Amino acid sequence: MISKPDVIETIQGEGIPLRQRGSSFWALCPFHSEKTPSFKVDPEKQLYFCFGCGAHGDVIDFVMKYKRLDFKAACGFLKIGRTCPSRDKQKIKLKKYKRALIQEFNEWCRAYFNDLADSYRTLQEVKLMCRTVEDVEGISGFYHDENTWLQHIEILSGRDERAKFELFSRGNLEVKNGKI
Repeated sequence: MISKPDVIETIQGEGIPLRQRGSSFWALCPFHSEKTPSFKVDPEKQLYFCFGCGAHGDVIDFVMKYKRLDFKAACGFLKIGRTCPSRDKQKIKLKKYKRALIQEFNEWCRAYFNDLADSYRTLQEVKLMCRTVEDVEGISGFYHDENTWLQHIEILSGRDERAKFELFSRGNLEVKNGKI
């Protein structure tokens, strides 16, 4: 159950002076003009009632009428329901999970970029060392990969996060399907 702010503190916080008489508090009604106090506040029941104009209710009703707010705005003014500990914990867990996923994604991008750059450099070095047709035929399978590596390097070194993620998703699908 959500607890409401104290009706006495709220009314006094709005600048309405309350005087205690017995167990109740009395004031001039803030909703109509009068010369003698008819506005009674019961701190035990957390309710107010005006014997002059009939205004009555709890702290939310008071704020709605006094500030001319709807229910939702009055609750916002009183900060009722703004913080729900279980929702806050869920939001924190979700943020941590998202941060972990983003960190894992960024690490994958760096590692994949480094692997591709190393493979591309090695292929260039091997191409320079080829002296015979047999040497070239030995690395011919890598010639087809070279263009793909360059495209992936370009994507990974760019700023397009969506393209990087598509690359990441395709790579993970190929791993799951046993292609890699």
